Amino acid sequence: MPSLTVRAMAEMLRQPAYAQARILADQKYPKQEPQVFRTPYYQQALTGIRNFYRSGRNSSQISAALSKIEGLGQETRRLNNGRVITSFQKSPLFDRALSLQKVPHWKSSLGTVEFRLSPDLNVTEDDENRLLFLNFRNAKLDPEVAKLTSEISHWVLETNGIKMPIDHIEYVDLFTGEIYSVKKRRAATTKAVIESAKIIEALWPTL
Repeated sequence: MPSLTVRAMAEMLRQPAYAQARILADQKYPKQEPQVFRTPYYQQALTGIRNFYRSGRNSSQISAALSKIEGLGQETRRLNNGRVITSFQKSPLFDRALSLQKVPHWKSSLGTVEFRLSPDLNVTEDDENRLLFLNFRNAKLDPEVAKLTSEISHWVLETNGIKMPIDHIEYVDLFTGEIYSVKKRRAATTKAVIESAKIIEALWPTL
């Protein structure tokens, strides 16, 4: 059964056909994807950020995360995780009074294609629930990918019977400090996902 993340779907919609096949191959064979592009590569940094909010924004958790990151054997992984923590401290996200909740997992299907939604952070802010995605990469986030991610996430939530204002789904670019959200889901995005699902069904067995 074809299965891909909401983030991968958003990136796929922004790519030409040859690149779409590569993204699908990455989803089908995740261990072959360059580690630096995968969220697990930044697990130490993400855990540090989660612990920071879990502790009531105790800065000692940041120091603890940096200490653990310094113990990583692979230099590039050590440098990139350290970079993410430093970028997080400089971002507007760092100063927000967020309360961390358990990270949920949702799925939705079109035909045989499964879309998986799992945000980096599930938080409450001013008694309102928010889902946050984080850009860990050492490159500027494509604003359109950020918007598409929010829109597709909102669609997945809707198909699961969950009502959430779409602007409560945010994509935080830790590279630039920019925070992206949208006010309304475009009909064109939902249509594009439906059409892409047909392409994915056809391509998946050939990968």
